[in-house]
Amino acid sequence: MPVFKSVAIQSFLKDSQQYVLQIEKLIEKMNMHKVKDGELPDLVISIGGDGTLLHHAKYAHQHQIPILGINAGQVGFLADVECDGDGVLESIFQGHFIEDDRIVLSCEHQGEQYLAINEVMVSKVNSTQLIRYEAFIDDRFVYEQLGDGLIVSTPTGSTAYSLSAGGQILHPNIDAVSLVPVCSRHLSSRVLTIPATSEVKLNVTHWKGSEAVLSIDANAITKGHEIKSITIKKHAKVLKLIHPRHYDFYDTLQNKLNWETKV
Repeated sequence: MPVFKSVAIQSFLKDSQQYVLQIEKLIEKMNMHKVKDGELPDLVISIGGDGTLLHHAKYAHQHQIPILGINAGQVGFLADVECDGDGVLESIFQGHFIEDDRIVLSCEHQGEQYLAINEVMVSKVNSTQLIRYEAFIDDRFVYEQLGDGLIVSTPTGSTAYSLSAGGQILHPNIDAVSLVPVCSRHLSSRVLTIPATSEVKLNVTHWKGSEAVLSIDANAITKGHEIKSITIKKHAKVLKLIHPRHYDFYDTLQNKLNWETKV
């Protein structure tokens, strides 16, 4: 018997129709219900890459519905299920899965609240101009930096842009966030990992006419001289990811990052 009675299928890809039809047939076979607009499902299925899942995860997080990613993209750190037959999906629908709770960040800027699953980033607008910012942790001044920007990353985001910028890989079960300077002018700048319970405040001070942009999960929110103070803290609710029973984080790292294995 399926443990999910209703399912929402989400996708942006034009060539994902084959996946949608395949999942719809399985849903019908197992006497499950595909929800219509306005209905709340028991499970959200996102078809695409990690970017697609990040978009649909905001809806899943808001309603505290678990989300499953079908990988039709390039990397697939989050969307890790290959839709190559009914076996894996049918097993998941029957309750054979791992539920993976991920921390989410809440970002406040000028009275507006934003959710970040991967990262919050402040970065420069113009390629030839640095930005200056101050970082406070739990109201304690930590440093002032000049550089291309700063990434505040969750463990989920530690394998995304943060990794490209020199950040550490954090296991998803670690309750922490990382502050990752991007091309700082100070050679002593290093990644700082702090408890997720900490509150991070960033003050952007404009330097020689430079402008900054605030981005949430790689989407620009606002830019220009209006960016001044940003407050980031752990959201009270987690994101509930669904993985197949055979999921292993270290196997994912080996496969996606092409790490060497035993010969």
